[in-house]
Amino acid sequence: MQDALSSLTLRKRRASSGLSL
Repeated sequence: MQDALSSLTLRKRRASSGLSL
């Protein structure tokens, strides 16, 4: 379960980084 949450957080963070760039 934690793995899924971590994946979602990482994906969201990555998306935010992409938008910033």
